[in-house]
Amino acid sequence: MSYAKQQTIFRTCQNYISLPLEKQNRIKRLCREVVRGNDDDFRALFAVLTTGKSIRCIAFEHYMSERKLYYLRKQFYEKW
Repeated sequence: MSYAKQQTIFRTCQNYISLPLEKQNRIKRLCREVVRGNDDDFRALFAVLTTGKSIRCIAFEHYMSERKLYYLRKQFYEKW
């Protein structure tokens, strides 16, 4: 995936609050697909995508590995 496309996805997700409801729902739906319904993973992935927090901080807060979060984020970007 090109860097430009990654940046577009990143900026879109970081502006989650100001997006139209349709785009917000798309982000949530893709997160659910990636984590296959696991609520804990969903909350962690959603935080990675929509907050300015580091993956390390989010991993610590959600008791999961950074590696898993990087993997989930990659899967999200590929499904985009």
